[in-house]
Order: sequence, then structure tokens, then C-alpha cells
Amino acid sequence: KQLMLHRAEEALSEDQKNVQKKIEEYRSSLLIYTYRQKLLQQKMDTTVGEEEIKEYYEENTDNFILNDAIIKCTFVKVPLSAPDMANVRSWTRSGEMDDLDQLEKYSINYAEKFDMFNNSWIYLNTVMDQVPYQIQQPARFLRYNRNIEATDSLSRYFVHISEYRNAGEISPLELIRDDIKSILL
Repeated sequence: KQLMLHRAEEALSEDQKNVQKKIEEYRSSLLIYTYRQKLLQQKMDTTVGEEEIKEYYEENTDNFILNDAIIKCTFVKVPLSAPDMANVRSWTRSGEMDDLDQLEKYSINYAEKFDMFNNSWIYLNTVMDQVPYQIQQPARFLRYNRNIEATDSLSRYFVHISEYRNAGEISPLELIRDDIKSILL
């Protein structure tokens, strides 16, 4: 780098070496661009209101049909050597806030993986890709089952499904709110 800089100093004229003007022009252009982007983002963020999103959703529900099942769930993966498996099973299936707090405290110490998707939707396949359990008919399975427990050679998996929507149903607004906002913008 030093050698190339030395050669450039020798080979270029004084006018060619004076890059300060170019640097200042580039700096000005970059600052103006960044400022315009910030203004545009602020304008876009305030342009679409919640009522507008809901109205668009209600008028276009046919465009928001689910291709895959979605769920709200609690997911826990614990090593087979972890203590209190019966309590983990009970806490996972309960849905009570005290039990979920107990499960969270337990998971900090023993779980390999712990996720609570009780307030947000997630695709069933995303969860099931992490569990050694196959669901052949998701719609039928979800209708009759709320709990999945599976074991492999190292771990035990607990899944409690609190809510679900099957493929072919209308997507809940909270899942597609950002998509609708982007469409409207």
C-alpha cells in the first residue's frame, strides 16, 4: 500500500493529487442522500394508519389465504439427563402464567432450546423441522392434538400448541400487517 502510494505521488500531477475537493463533494452528496432517506422513511412510517391497514385487510381477505399451517406455541428441547421431566411436561401443557414462568426459569438452567411463540404466529413446519416427529396430515393433527412430545437419542422435545390456523384459511392480520403496510406504501 505504501509503495503504491509513493508511486502515485510521483506519477500524478498536483491537480490529479488534489482529491480534497472530490472528497468534500462526495461527503456532501452522501449526507444529502442520507438525509433524504431519513425524511422519506419518516414520511412513509406515518403515512399508513392502523385503520387503513385493517380496511385493506378486510377488503382483500381472498389475497391472504395461508399456504401452510401456522401456530402459536411453546417449544422446549431438553437433554435426556435433565431433571424434572414430569414438571416440564406439565408446565409446557399448562398455559398458566405461573407455570410458564417456572418453565422459563427451568429452561435457563437445563434447556438446550426454549421458545415461546404464544404471542406471535410461526409456521408449523418451522417448529417441526426441529422435532424428530412427522405430521402426515397437519389439518387433522391440529384439530385433535395440542401437545407433541418426542425423543431422540440425546434430547426430549415438548411442544404445546395454544392456537392454530390451517392451510387454506385466512391469514391473521398480525401475521401480514407489515406486508399490507408495504403494499399500501
